[in-house]
Amino acid sequence: MESMSIAITDTCNYLEIILMNDTIYDFVTSQVANRRRHRKFKNLKNKHRQAGDKGIFTSNIPCVKYMFQEY
Repeated sequence: MESMSIAITDTCNYLEIILMNDTIYDFVTSQVANRRRHRKFKNLKNKHRQAGDKGIFTSNIPCVKYMFQEY
């Protein structure tokens, strides 16, 4: 799994987070790898909303803030 920092809000009663697979970026610069990782990272709120609509998560709005960390 890819390591990521999150900030939990005070009003969070039920913690629901999305785990992302770790990908190995061989033969690319760290800038290209960060760009590809950030592209997946940007969609986390949308994926959380989709999981809430499908009934996987209890809420459509995440109560955590995902913080992107570059390589």
